[in-house]
Amino acid sequence: LDRGLKHEPGNAKFILIKARLLAQSADMQGALQVLEATPAEGAGEVQRLQMLGALNQQLARYEQAEASYRALLELNPASAAAWAGLGLSLDGMGAPAAYEAYRQALELGNLPAAADAYVRQRVAELEVARD
Repeated sequence: LDRGLKHEPGNAKFILIKARLLAQSADMQGALQVLEATPAEGAGEVQRLQMLGALNQQLARYEQAEASYRALLELNPASAAAWAGLGLSLDGMGAPAAYEAYRQALELGNLPAAADAYVRQRVAELEVARD
C-alpha cells in the first residue's frame, strides 16, 4: 500500500484504504494525517470527508468534524448521514443548531436504524430542553 502511494500519491482508493486500516488499528491520529494530507478533490472526496468527520468526532474534535460535514453537505446537500454527522458535531459543542441538523437528517430519511434511533432520541431531548 505504501509503495502504491509512493507511485500514485493522489490515488483516492489507496488513501482511503490506508486511513481505514490505521483507524481499525486504533491509530486515529495516523488515519487523520493520511486524510488531511490528501488533496481535497476527486472521486474519493465524499468518502474522505465522511471519514474525516467521523474520526474527528471520535477524538472529540467537534469543530474540525463540523467543518468536514459542512464541506460534505456542499457536495451532497441531500445526505441524511452528513446532516446527522453535522448534528453530532454541533451537539458535541453544545450548539443549539444541532436540533435543526438532526431534524434535517430525519426529514431526508434513509439513516441506518441505530443512527435513526439516536437522532430521534436527541431531537426529543433537545425539544424538551427548548421548552
